[in-house]
Amino acid sequence: MERLLITRRELQDWLTAEIQKDEDCQSCEVRGISKLQELDHDGSNWSSAITLNQSGVSVETIQKAIVAAKQRFNLED
Repeated sequence: MERLLITRRELQDWLTAEIQKDEDCQSCEVRGISKLQELDHDGSNWSSAITLNQSGVSVETIQKAIVAAKQRFNLED
């Protein structure tokens, strides 16, 4: 599957929207995403270790959003 190239801001906004679909995460916001110097084993160029503005978010909610995004998006240079 070919990934769409998007900006860091677009990826943060997409992940935030996905995470906020969970009732308990309405005020959560993705604040940071790190670009990798080399592609990971799945061909993604950003780290799944994202920074959120709030703790206590369901790990399952975050994991689901990250897995979906890593399959769809790569960061522009």
